[in-house]
Amino acid sequence: MKSVISSVNFVKVSTLNSRLFPQLCNKLDAPNNALLFHTEVRWLSRGKILKCVFELRDELKTFFNQKARPQLEAHFSDKSELPKIAYLVDIFAILNELNLSLQGPNATCLDLSEKIRSFQMKL
Repeated sequence: MKSVISSVNFVKVSTLNSRLFPQLCNKLDAPNNALLFHTEVRWLSRGKILKCVFELRDELKTFFNQKARPQLEAHFSDKSELPKIAYLVDIFAILNELNLSLQGPNATCLDLSEKIRSFQMKL
């Protein structure tokens, strides 16, 4: 997770990098060209950030190569790192789905506890 956050922050902190990265994505015909900025305020936003980073992994690898940032590029070149990121994307998607289902109107404590129990059984 730290490698993903440092990669996103490298792109988003600099205004020049924030402008150049979407241009690179457009050149490479990426389906998405926007990275979300990471904050520690909401842990659910991590799932969205992870999903964006995983979808744009090839573009990020190219961007870090052009910017001569081998330590950041290595995170997306290492074959052992990509499955870890994919796993985190899946886990956070499931947690986001559970969280949203717990926030519905007219939910009783019994309904909520049943949703949590069924989630625990899936694990």
